[in-house]
Amino acid sequence: MIRRRWWAALCLCTAAAREGSLDKFQRRQQQHLRKHTPAPTRAPTPVGPTQVPTTRMPTDEGPTPPPTTLAPAAAPNINEDINVVVACSKAHYTGALAVVASATNATISQRHRLRFLLLVDDASKVASIERAARCAVDDEAQISVKHFHNISRFPAPRARDPRLRDPLNYARFFVGELLPQARRCIYLDTDVFVERSLADLDEAARQLFADQSDAVIAAVPRDFKKPCDGVVNCKLPIVRSRGEMHSFNAGVVVFELDRWRSTKRLDSVASWISRNEVSQGKVYKLGSNPPFVLAVGPDLARLDPRWNCMRGIHRQHLHNTRCWGDAFIRHYPGGAKPWEDAEVAR
Repeated sequence: MIRRRWWAALCLCTAAAREGSLDKFQRRQQQHLRKHTPAPTRAPTPVGPTQVPTTRMPTDEGPTPPPTTLAPAAAPNINEDINVVVACSKAHYTGALAVVASATNATISQRHRLRFLLLVDDASKVASIERAARCAVDDEAQISVKHFHNISRFPAPRARDPRLRDPLNYARFFVGELLPQARRCIYLDTDVFVERSLADLDEAARQLFADQSDAVIAAVPRDFKKPCDGVVNCKLPIVRSRGEMHSFNAGVVVFELDRWRSTKRLDSVASWISRNEVSQGKVYKLGSNPPFVLAVGPDLARLDPRWNCMRGIHRQHLHNTRCWGDAFIRHYPGGAKPWEDAEVAR
């Protein structure tokens, strides 16, 4: 059964990487969109190869954030690599290949700049996953696969919740060490589908980092959920002393790696995890996102919500509904995955 699923994933992503083909992968994604996309309440914003929308989608609570300008697709730095990191456990190999295939297909003329780093939890799968990923992109992008397992500096292996003992939950925090020469990298979860060129995302983040000298990451903020509303325990003096914080979803994050390394944010994440373990979970309850929020603090650059538009979560907020029709990256954090037969048929 495992072997059949693996070869099915390989064939699926290989077909998806071929531009212009109405293959099985694309049909599943189209079926999912027809089923889950709500009726439009406004005319969609036209997006051409050189015409890029400059307004953000409104959120359901609070004032509309300031506009975020996307760089025109026609003016990228063609000499700079676009580093993309994806961490995938055994249960998410299919999703990781789908991410690689969709990202390569969406980036089109700039796909030669893509440098994928896939992190896996099984050393015996490194070679086979690398072959599958290369097949998925038809050798149009560079692929590297590494076994990621050593997080000895973190107290994660002693976490009370066994789900948080998996090293891959913390892989995103190590991007500065994994890519020591890179200036930026894009981190993607294994349950996203890329619709727009990652060259546009990389350039949008570059401009944001140029404008915000303290920003260490660029991500889509979760304005409907404040950090003190269940993310972290703001009643503790040690948390209040952190000052300004922003909630954000970590499924699509662009790292400014020079600043991430120079400000020692990896050590900051490890410190917050240790404090939480010592306090027996009083700083935050679950997940690897709260220490990320605490380590980043105010140093967040706000991406356009269409770069991480989510469906399938237990509660649908208005900003997700509004961005879904013209999303740049679709995020499926719940059970509805367009690359799985069962979910499309459900």
